[in-house]
Amino acid sequence: MLKAIPRNWLSWDFRVSDGGREVAEMGLSFWREKGSLSIEGIPYRVYREGPAHGAFILEDPGGRIVVRAEKPSALRRSFLVGYDGWRLTLEARSAFGRTFVLRDSQGEIGSVRPDNIVTRRATADFPEAFPLPVRIFLLWLVFILWRRDDDSAGAPPAA
Repeated sequence: MLKAIPRNWLSWDFRVSDGGREVAEMGLSFWREKGSLSIEGIPYRVYREGPAHGAFILEDPGGRIVVRAEKPSALRRSFLVGYDGWRLTLEARSAFGRTFVLRDSQGEIGSVRPDNIVTRRATADFPEAFPLPVRIFLLWLVFILWRRDDDSAGAPPAA
């Protein structure tokens, strides 16, 4: 199970641990929907193909696309995720809640939930069969949508 903790009250940078061991550092860019991921000390590139549209991409240090996610609608808080033959849906469990669920063709296989109602601390439970970079990327996608929600509400970010 992944645990994400913001670096400080005002940032969208996180430390991510798995079983109590820090495994990643994650940052969301202030200006665009891109960011930085360092997973077990290895830098990965995360970005959106276009300035305001296009797929979200996780690229390994060799330039290979590891996983991609497309937003099927600007009005829905969801992504269609393609990874190594998998077709997954990452979407908000409810219209106003912050919990997200990961589904495959059989049903729910994972989730991301805030640790409480006023925090950005989060717990992610994804299949261990997915490589760590894929699990971290799924968490990063949820943070993108949480940040959008905070920005549109005009609320100060919670730690």
